[in-house]
Amino acid sequence: MSTNSNIGILNKDGSVEMVYCHWEGCVENNGVILHRSFNDEKAVRKLLSLGGLRSLRNRLSPDQGEIHNVEDGNDGDICVFYSRDLGVHSEEEIAKSLKFDNWQLASNYFEEYTYLYDTSLKEWLVIGDGLLLESLSRAIIIANKEKTA
Repeated sequence: MSTNSNIGILNKDGSVEMVYCHWEGCVENNGVILHRSFNDEKAVRKLLSLGGLRSLRNRLSPDQGEIHNVEDGNDGDICVFYSRDLGVHSEEEIAKSLKFDNWQLASNYFEEYTYLYDTSLKEWLVIGDGLLLESLSRAIIIANKEKTA
């Protein structure tokens, strides 16, 4: 069973751009990866430019000559994008980036978890698992404490 999430950016003008991610959307997986590997605006925008994801990993693309095998589910530490890797047309909703004028409109599309990189605060925020909007750093600390308790 998948834990769906959205990954997006909250711009200074209040607009939101986000993409869908199908697998492992919980804080302990996607939250940690975003916090560790996509922790500035430039990295987030590059991630979003590739559209919807089947799975989020630490790297966007394979190194030159490296095989990126998505057929057997062994995608290693490279993201799997619906359009680039699975041949889904880039205009299909699952594969494209969604853009909204404001937070309220974007909230109609939130999944089990939604991660937003706030360009004003320069940090990730998360909504999900009964949580209100909060700092992803804080959510990771709480998830780690619950895991070890």
